[in-house]
Parts: sequence; structure tokens; C-alpha cells
Amino acid sequence: MSEELVTELLVLTLQTTALLLAPTIITMLVVGVITSLLQTITQVRDSTVTFIPKVIAAGVVLVLTAPWCMQVMQGFWGQIMEVFSRGAQ
Repeated sequence: MSEELVTELLVLTLQTTALLLAPTIITMLVVGVITSLLQTITQVRDSTVTFIPKVIAAGVVLVLTAPWCMQVMQGFWGQIMEVFSRGAQ
């Protein structure tokens, strides 16, 4: 395998990973900010108040985006196979 193919695989993998993680990370960020604001307003200082909503939100997002994630992974697998077929020639 040439250096260009390895670089292409690395870039493709990082792009796909970022694309798949973005909805969950953005949701957790928004939920974290909202719970922090609520903690500041109510002056409740408990670590589970921020942890549990993030876990629940991440689970909901993962369930809702599962079909889309599978489509992205199928496309990623096809692109990997194309790169491997070019590398074998």
C-alpha cells in the first residue's frame, strides 16, 4: 500500500468518525450547558444532576440516529473497499 492510500484511509476514517460523533457530542454539550444553568439558578451542586441527563440524552440521540449511522458506515465501508482495490492493483 502506498503512502497516499494510507493517508486517504486515515483522512476518511477521521472524517467519518467526526461525522458519526457530532450529533451525540453536540447534544451532550447543549444538555450540559442547560443543566449547568439550572444548577446555577437553583444552587444545587450534585454531580448526578449533570451526569444523568447527559447519559439519557446521548442514549436517545444514539437510538434516533442509528439508521443514519448505519447508512454512513455502509458508505464508509464501500469507500474503504475502493481504496483497498486501488491498493491491490
